[in-house]
Amino acid sequence: MHLAALIGDIVGSRTATERNALQQDFLAALEEANEATSPRTTLRVTRGDEFEGSYGSREQAWEATLWLRLLMQQHGHDLWISVAWGEVTALPESDEAAAQDGPAWWAARDALTELKTSARVARNRRTVFTGFDSPPLKAAAILRDEVLAGLDESDATITLGLIKGRSQAMIADDLGITPGVVSRRIHRNGLLSLAESASIRT
Repeated sequence: MHLAALIGDIVGSRTATERNALQQDFLAALEEANEATSPRTTLRVTRGDEFEGSYGSREQAWEATLWLRLLMQQHGHDLWISVAWGEVTALPESDEAAAQDGPAWWAARDALTELKTSARVARNRRTVFTGFDSPPLKAAAILRDEVLAGLDESDATITLGLIKGRSQAMIADDLGITPGVVSRRIHRNGLLSLAESASIRT
């Protein structure tokens, strides 16, 4: 069985001053992403601040990575995320659906390690896709990372609202600001384009 294996970690979690609040935001983000996207294997915490899940297609994985990044960014946090396409096998003698192994998971783990290292040079790199044989997808991930790096918490909340189909007036009410401010942020920071990029179709 081939799946998109997704592995992630919280950026700077060890130096966070409010660990309890960070963990609560993290768990809430995973829960909402599970409801909003369609994981083949449910997104879940594995160890420490790391998490994993799997998706049946690159389109679903692409959408999930944006959801996860935005859900954490609206609370001032960010994530490293690696997605690898490849074979996934169930571990023998295990009744848990999440008990999986295989080349996809190995590749995702290696890519996550490499991503963290490369980010010392490319400071805004946070997401990597490997094994999809799609240079445009890799390029799109790099460009999207640059856009996300320039957003603040309100921008993340506005973008999520747009993805969910909420009106600018509703988003403004959520944030306690005027619709005009929401509109200016959308146009100034390219938030509508970012929201539309949540879904890719081939």
